[in-house]
Parts: sequence; structure tokens; C-alpha cells
Amino acid sequence: MTDSNTAKQILVVDDSPIIRKYIRRALSVCGVQDDQVLDAENGKVALSMLSEHDIGLVILDLNMPVMDGPSFLLYLRMHEEFNTIPVAIVSTECNVLKRSVLERLGIAGYLRKPFAPNELKSLIDEQMEAAA
Repeated sequence: MTDSNTAKQILVVDDSPIIRKYIRRALSVCGVQDDQVLDAENGKVALSMLSEHDIGLVILDLNMPVMDGPSFLLYLRMHEEFNTIPVAIVSTECNVLKRSVLERLGIAGYLRKPFAPNELKSLIDEQMEAAA
């Protein structure tokens, strides 16, 4: 699924260590190598990782302490060096209005927790095709 010579990393941003572990496992099932996955417990920690790593996709929770998902996404979209990074939302929230605002900010997809690994794989495959 990924070429380790050119593969960018996936950044998982969620305040729950259990969810981050589940997403890592789901990514592994999708064929993503563990060393290609980074994680952060909130948007502020994730921001500090952006300039240190070649991020190809962010998997983002919405509701987190310190810096929530929408604030993190807005920061990405306002900074030229990060505004093309695809962001997929993974959340228990399904507020239609909030989702439409996120879509206007250019999210790559939206998965509702709980999700199956094949749903995550479809989202990743779409992003890989779009990047090609």
C-alpha cells in the first residue's frame, strides 16, 4: 500500500490513548507501517510535530483539551506551508452544521466513531489517489 522510500507520515490527533491505539491498529490492517504513524494527544502537540515531519495525512478528533480539532484545522488552512495537508475527521460527533463548516475548510473525509478498518482504508486510498 505504501512505498517506504517516498511515504509521508500519518499524524493521528486524538486525546484518547485507546482511540490512538485503535487507529494505529486499523492503519496497520490497512498496510501502513507503524513507523509511518505519529500521534499527538491534542492539536497543540500536533502543531509542534508539523515542521519536524513530512505529514501526508492528519486523522483528527474534534473534541480535545488544550487545542481542539477545529482550531487545529483552521491553523493548518491559514498557514501556507501546511494548508494542503489532507485532514480526515474521526469523531463521535455528527452535528450537521459543524460538519458543513469543516467541509468548507477542506476536510478530506469524515469517519464516525466507531468505524471499521475497511472504512479507514477507503479514506486513505481516496487520499492516495487524489495525491497521485
